[in-house]
Amino acid sequence: MAYRKILEWPNEKLFKKAKRVEDFGEETQNLIKDLIDTCNVSNGAGLAANQIGVLKQVVVIKPRLFQVEEEAFEANDYKSDFLVLINPEVESSGDPAKWRESCLSIPDVSGLVQRSSYVLVNYQNEKGEKKMFEVGWPMAGAIQHECDHLDGYTFNKRMNRMSASLLIKKYQKIRKKKQRELRKSFKR
Repeated sequence: MAYRKILEWPNEKLFKKAKRVEDFGEETQNLIKDLIDTCNVSNGAGLAANQIGVLKQVVVIKPRLFQVEEEAFEANDYKSDFLVLINPEVESSGDPAKWRESCLSIPDVSGLVQRSSYVLVNYQNEKGEKKMFEVGWPMAGAIQHECDHLDGYTFNKRMNRMSASLLIKKYQKIRKKKQRELRKSFKR
């Protein structure tokens, strides 16, 4: 359908809990297409609906980027290289795993986050059918990251306080520099 602007930290919609999807009609189908198109254009690994300003429990993820073949999941009607999770419920288990995360809503920075190495996910597909799967690391980390968005959390909230503070300061510094450069380019 269309690329949608990705909201950046500290936009308030990023901190709000998304609502369950009850209607799987045209509006939801268009949202899925917009999420996939936006994720592709932005070279993202995944995207949650509230990152484009829609407070609905919808997430798209590219399993292949996390060493999981798309065939491991049921193909969706729009593009089979994406896993579409609607109203996901995640049960985390397994050993803790630390890895470096980044996010399209906090661009140009990354930080170490601890996640569970294994997840069980109950969700609905784009037709509203109830589904379930289990997956290990690193896909488990990606699912937890995207589903955190639906609960109003960005990855910096999963970091220790000092590291999160340094990450946001670095992000703000980079953002200010980009804004200055943009203003300079308009003055020429």
